[in-house]
Amino acid sequence: MGGLYANAAATALEDCPKRARGILSGMLQQGYAFGYLLATVFARGLVNTTKHGWRPLFWFGACPPVLIIIFRLLLPETQAHRDRQMARSEAGNIGKSFINEGKVALRKHWLLLIYLVLLMAGFNFMVNFNFIYFNFLNFLAGRLQSQPHANFPWQSPMAPKISTPRCSATNTAFRPTP
Repeated sequence: MGGLYANAAATALEDCPKRARGILSGMLQQGYAFGYLLATVFARGLVNTTKHGWRPLFWFGACPPVLIIIFRLLLPETQAHRDRQMARSEAGNIGKSFINEGKVALRKHWLLLIYLVLLMAGFNFMVNFNFIYFNFLNFLAGRLQSQPHANFPWQSPMAPKISTPRCSATNTAFRPTP
């Protein structure tokens, strides 16, 4: 469904009025939450009631994307797409018209492009920050253990001692005995 969503959203939003695109786009996005709700309902009904376990849920979930792909193949192209194709064919060289359209878009929306690049970099950082923070804590714990009398600026005499996590490789309490 993830690969199909972008094409379906573009097709649905191209021909709708400009004032309604924001609302319709939000309704399409909320379909993910509704899909999670439906998956939960079907999991409760299918997984523990058959001898096949999770497999009926998998096959039941595979049917809608197949049907949507078939439906999408039968849809005609939108009017906006046909107009764009006609304008490109009149220009002659498709590659040249694509580059010219890109230059116009960058000239008009350069500030929006910078904002979106920074926004996506921030999202990427937020997703991966927990790994960075966990590694930093492991480094800090190892550093404090190797230099117990070091005077770090963030360390106060009243601060609790930081120990290595229980899952570290140096902890022998969880190693299997030979």
